[in-house]
Amino acid sequence: MRNILPGILLIVIGAIIGVLYQQSNPRNVASQKLISPLPVLAYSPSPTPTPSIDPRIEKVERFLKKYNSPMASEAKTFVIAGDVFKIDYKLLVAMAGVESTFGKHTPSCAPFNPFGWKSYSSPCGFYRFQDFKESIGYVAQRISSMPVYGQFRESGSLTELQQIYNGEEGSWTEDIIFFIEELK
Repeated sequence: MRNILPGILLIVIGAIIGVLYQQSNPRNVASQKLISPLPVLAYSPSPTPTPSIDPRIEKVERFLKKYNSPMASEAKTFVIAGDVFKIDYKLLVAMAGVESTFGKHTPSCAPFNPFGWKSYSSPCGFYRFQDFKESIGYVAQRISSMPVYGQFRESGSLTELQQIYNGEEGSWTEDIIFFIEELK
């Protein structure tokens, strides 16, 4: 039973994101990849039902529009990914802000990678997502499940996250806090 549970969770999460994608994208192509078929390695999240008019979604959308972000239409994706993967949605938004000015300055070879997510198998060095929705779900899933992020999940310390995610000295943590505070 334990071996089946991660597969079932992945199917349920994929279905939720798929339904949201179809609702938000009338030009949906059924064959588009929504999230990578990676097993959920940790957590057994129960998706929190999101009311049809969730004030968090409206807040994120207003916030992203204020910054002229091409990701404004993905406000709902940020909130749902945060709920499903037990990560503060404001952290996900803030990370996109720090890494790419909310999707405005992404690598030319990976235009839907607002998180600066590295890939050692990609010729350009960055993970190439199909769209912003996929990148949000993928990064949230990886931070919530990869063992390397375990210490951050336990402590909630942004300094721990910076050491793993960014690895550089500098104002990353302070910048994340700035955007989180602005989103409150």
